[in-house]
Amino acid sequence: MEPKPRQAGGYQPESVFRVRRTLLFVASKLGDLMEEIVVVGGLVPYLLVQQQALPGPRRHVGTMDLDLGLSLAILDDGRYQEIAERLRAEGFRAEQKSGGRIHRQTWVVGNDAEKIRVDFLIQPNSKQSRPGRVTNIEHDLAAITVEGLDLAFRGQRKILVTDQMPNGTTLTRGVNVAAPGAFVVLKAIAFHQRGENKDAYDLFYILREVDRVELQADFRMFPPGHPAATRALQLLHQDFIASDAGRAQVAEFIEGRRNDAIESDVLAHVTTFLRSVG
Repeated sequence: MEPKPRQAGGYQPESVFRVRRTLLFVASKLGDLMEEIVVVGGLVPYLLVQQQALPGPRRHVGTMDLDLGLSLAILDDGRYQEIAERLRAEGFRAEQKSGGRIHRQTWVVGNDAEKIRVDFLIQPNSKQSRPGRVTNIEHDLAAITVEGLDLAFRGQRKILVTDQMPNGTTLTRGVNVAAPGAFVVLKAIAFHQRGENKDAYDLFYILREVDRVELQADFRMFPPGHPAATRALQLLHQDFIASDAGRAQVAEFIEGRRNDAIESDVLAHVTTFLRSVG
């Protein structure tokens, strides 16, 4: 994956609007196949939290790409072939990097000026499937193996998304979105692995804007001792409490520099969350 902008100013409203319209377009074309797909990544906070009800400074900055988690069920009954066929028919294609290298886990649509990237992720399906490795699905379709992605399919939220499409029509679809608790697990692990400012900000945003009781309820739905959930809580403590690295990166994303007030706010929300889930 290409590095994300390191500061909030790198994210423009037009970007998240295009990503949301891309999600709606994909949902309209995949239809019932969307039940095997869950939205993860940077669009989740934007969809879970009602942005219109918030003052400007508290609105999420959005995202520049769309991350879709695939259920293991699509590998068992061959539905991945239909997903790939429908997307190809609508102009989606595997991303080609400089030198002709193909990234089958990332598909793109649109021209260079308004190109949207769709990243596919899947949970490990065997002891040989290690997080970060590519799972091959079709000749031009693959998915990045992600630790804890199975949690995104537990208690997922059905969010109704409505937007005006480029042809002027208004489209509405219900899409499955990772629940706040699963999002915290995935983002805590992602931040520890790649250390991007945007990941730290996304984590903080969910902990700040989502009710603590809702987060507690999500964690109660996880299987006891789930390795990804356990590891995520340990990493949150390590990266945001024992160390100030995570707190500093949230401030750098929002303000472009260290900020004591923001970092104290991050510390308070992470500490409260960890205490609430034990």
